[in-house]
Amino acid sequence: MITQLILIMVALLAAPIAMPFFISRMGHQNENWGEWVDVKINAPEILFRELQYKKPGSIFFSSVTDPYQEIEAKYQLTRKCLELLARSRYPALISILTKSPLVIRDIDLFKKINCEVGLTVTSTDNPVTKLLETNAPANSARLEP
Repeated sequence: MITQLILIMVALLAAPIAMPFFISRMGHQNENWGEWVDVKINAPEILFRELQYKKPGSIFFSSVTDPYQEIEAKYQLTRKCLELLARSRYPALISILTKSPLVIRDIDLFKKINCEVGLTVTSTDNPVTKLLETNAPANSARLEP
């Protein structure tokens, strides 16, 4: 099964949007959480290899890191992985959790795969959101029609 793929996708896509109440031992020892991003540019290639020999299982983009951070607009790793899953007609459920309005860029791919998308909205008050989710997109941007 591709249960391990869930962890791979979390680790491969990028590092976190800063949330001061979240503590993690992952990442860079001498840098604060959210002040760095490791771009795993080989994520689509690793996913392709995994799909060749693993039995399909649920895939979750992403619990520790956000798959639609600002840097995703440049590298498009999440999009490339979703394109690969769509081309391979991946049968199992693909879940996506994000705080970013960039997620709407990939609606065309969501229509081609078995997926569910969650968009976190912590508060409708942007100052509260900024306090709790330091580098996350403003909730007003997430709620735009």
